[in-house]
Amino acid sequence: MNQKTLVALLLFAALLATVYFMQKRPEKGQRTGEKVRPLPAIKQDAIKQVSITSKGVTVELARTGTEWSLVKPVAYPADRYATDSMAEKLEKLEFGDLVTENKARLAEYEVDEKSGIRVVARDGAKTLLDFTLGKTIDDFTMLRPAGKDQVYQAVGALRFIFDREVKNWRRRTIIEVKQEEIRKLEVVVGDAKTVVARADEKSPWKVEKVEGGAAIDQLDEATVSNLLSTFYTLSAFDFADGIAPEKSGLDKPTAAITAQLKSGSSVTLLVGGRKEDDTWVQRKGDPQVFVIKKYSVENLVKRPVDFRDKTVLSLKAKEKDSVKLTRKGNDWLSGSGKPLPDQAKLKGLCDALATLKAEGFASATAEELGMDAPEWTLEIQMKDRTKHVLSIGSKEKESFYGLARKGVADLFIVRKHVVDRLVVDPKNYK
Repeated sequence: MNQKTLVALLLFAALLATVYFMQKRPEKGQRTGEKVRPLPAIKQDAIKQVSITSKGVTVELARTGTEWSLVKPVAYPADRYATDSMAEKLEKLEFGDLVTENKARLAEYEVDEKSGIRVVARDGAKTLLDFTLGKTIDDFTMLRPAGKDQVYQAVGALRFIFDREVKNWRRRTIIEVKQEEIRKLEVVVGDAKTVVARADEKSPWKVEKVEGGAAIDQLDEATVSNLLSTFYTLSAFDFADGIAPEKSGLDKPTAAITAQLKSGSSVTLLVGGRKEDDTWVQRKGDPQVFVIKKYSVENLVKRPVDFRDKTVLSLKAKEKDSVKLTRKGNDWLSGSGKPLPDQAKLKGLCDALATLKAEGFASATAEELGMDAPEWTLEIQMKDRTKHVLSIGSKEKESFYGLARKGVADLFIVRKHVVDRLVVDPKNYK
């Protein structure tokens, strides 16, 4: 082996040794040996109180048995998911490395008094844990034990578990009953009342009473189902503590929904005034006033007419022809007799028309929905030459369009996605 080859081999061996050493060497600031646990391990069953301070607001929670309650800033039952997540995380805290011991860098990692989230867990008078959470970096949340300058990595994104608005620590449940136990529903809206009932959870709903509205010849099962689904687990969007009855409109409720259970007991939801998309509601007998959103109100507040079946058409899709477009076999032809390029569009239209059902009945006038000058008219000719004519209004009102069927007195309402399925612009199929 010549001298040059020997030198090259020695240099290569030295390089390998250097690479190995660099890979095994601890990173700057990383401790060698077993990692230090900056906080003691605890069991969540030992936690009796927790206080969380963020941006100058302190939330205090207390546990009695298995139930948590909000103590400060307002006394109220606590949200089970929020408190269970908090207690579980306190028990299962895991740590990475020490990040810094430099006090000047606490603000940088948001573990100072101004930016951090201070968490104190106690077992009565004894403090179990006391720390401040900071910013999240990669898969770690910066954590500083109370009274120390050391900042450690805590495994996971922890801020969202502890840094909640006060309303998100409160139990949002307004109504909590078992759907299968409801035997009767009474909906009062103004001077109108609708009562539907069933013998047991497997029996169909039937109209028992209608006051202040036209008789319901056929019950819309979807309306009852949506009302039930919204009512039996109704939750608040927010809380309206201390609001005056005359301001919330609950001194003179606009509606009341009562569910009677098979046990004979009942629960009533009172519906007050509305401000934009928010409506104030209250469970009868409970002073707490809640805020719910518009979509929940729409499922709950139903006039007698809303319980009527809303079927506009019920046809066999394969037997329909259009006044503008004709069918030859399985293909649709344009006015010129040529096959249409978009057969799927026409199939979607046929399917939509075959079982067309409206969202409800219009409370707005025909003029407000543009029915005096309809935007679209659809004429459907059947195999037996009978015809059905539908008109769609030219004005949208509160996300709905008017829809009328010739020969039917009712004015229906449908949403835009339904209109989009029905509308076939003739100019595209000449």
